[in-house]
Amino acid sequence: MNSSSIFSQAIINSQVGFCVVDEHGKILLINNAFGRINPAKKIIGRHLSTVIKLGQGSVKKWISALHQERQAQIEVEFRDQKTPFFAIANASIIEEDGHQLVGIFFTESSAQKLLTNELERQVAIEIEKNRKKELMMQSQAKLATMGEMIANIAHQWRQPLNILALILQDNYIKFQLKQLTEEVVEKNYEKANNLLQYMSQTIDDFRSFFKNDESQEPFEIRQALQSIIELVGTRFATTRTKVIIPQAGDYWVYGTQNGFKQVIINLLNNAHEAILASKQSEGKIEVSIKQDNKYIHVYVADNGGGVPENIVEQIFEPYFTTKHQTQGTGLGLYMSKQIIEKNDNGKLEVSNGENGAIFCVALPKASAPH
Repeated sequence: MNSSSIFSQAIINSQVGFCVVDEHGKILLINNAFGRINPAKKIIGRHLSTVIKLGQGSVKKWISALHQERQAQIEVEFRDQKTPFFAIANASIIEEDGHQLVGIFFTESSAQKLLTNELERQVAIEIEKNRKKELMMQSQAKLATMGEMIANIAHQWRQPLNILALILQDNYIKFQLKQLTEEVVEKNYEKANNLLQYMSQTIDDFRSFFKNDESQEPFEIRQALQSIIELVGTRFATTRTKVIIPQAGDYWVYGTQNGFKQVIINLLNNAHEAILASKQSEGKIEVSIKQDNKYIHVYVADNGGGVPENIVEQIFEPYFTTKHQTQGTGLGLYMSKQIIEKNDNGKLEVSNGENGAIFCVALPKASAPH
């Protein structure tokens, strides 16, 4: 029995495509299955690159590598197909009369390839959906924060507006009584002008807060905290809630300063609401700063009673809120975590202290600009 003849007949009648090419990639021999894959009348003598989607240079490089590795496997796509036809090409060196030829088996992988492509397409669709959902949640959180900021502006402006009204009333009464002297006008003008400048500065501060600046840069934590207190401090004072921030030390971090301010304001507002809900006679929110070799840690602690243990693991989830739906969106803490951990490469965590919740914002340390 001639084993060579048996193997030849097996390859010719195999359902797996097979061809033999020379060192340049020229097709010398094909079996019936290969002929069915590519219906061209004349395949023998053509270059392999005219049958599969590989350039001549790539085919030559593949064959050259084969002479060192002796065998190799790649995935290829056949040309001139009604439907995409992919195959795993297993190539090996064949010794024939002192010549080294290349034998290649083509095992169809179209179904797997199409499935992979479909899965990749579905993944891309879901990623885009999640991106849009994330943008929507960011927008909702931003609108909620803007609402809070408008309330802060109202608190910031109420007292100056009352004083302006009193100045105008004083001018009018003195005018009616013929007591409006040049000295009184100048004095009241100076008071009114100072108040207007203060109100204008307040608007500039809030406009700066809402700038769409996502660039990361070094900034000093204590200065950022001080500017936050100037924005929201008066609102807390009206409910007998004291906010304490560090008065000494330079703590430089690297991140998005406006994003950090947005997070801290959200934490302060949450602490303030917890204090009001717990009906404390004297509210206290204390901000402290610690550092290690890598991070600056900013702690926001309150005496509002803390977070119930059964929901501690949920409070950073999107749309989770303990407030009535008319009072909260459930996006504040979720977006705060996204800002700190995704935008600024930091950490946002929560724990319960002796008197209330303690939130910790950790940002990477930075060197002070020279």
